[in-house]
Amino acid sequence: LMRKDGIVAVGNDLMIVIDDDRDINVYNIKPRYAIVCRGFNGNIIDVYNTLKPDTIILSRDIHKKRMARYIDSCEIHNIPFLSLREKGFHKIVIN
Repeated sequence: LMRKDGIVAVGNDLMIVIDDDRDINVYNIKPRYAIVCRGFNGNIIDVYNTLKPDTIILSRDIHKKRMARYIDSCEIHNIPFLSLREKGFHKIVIN
């Protein structure tokens, strides 16, 4: 496990933690996961189109209404996502 700024590496998997609206324009790597936290208020589609992660992970701490909006957007646009309200992070990383 290694972390530098918003990049987290677990084995060969790269993750980017998005907790600010500016975070999606900072990185020029393709992560396996983009972890979106409550500090991000932007468009979830922008996260996907800019970072091109394999999967977006929606943090448990996102407000319920925003979470519902993000889930709806992901489903409409066929964006792979997981919600940590429904599945624990350790189960995602292990699988």
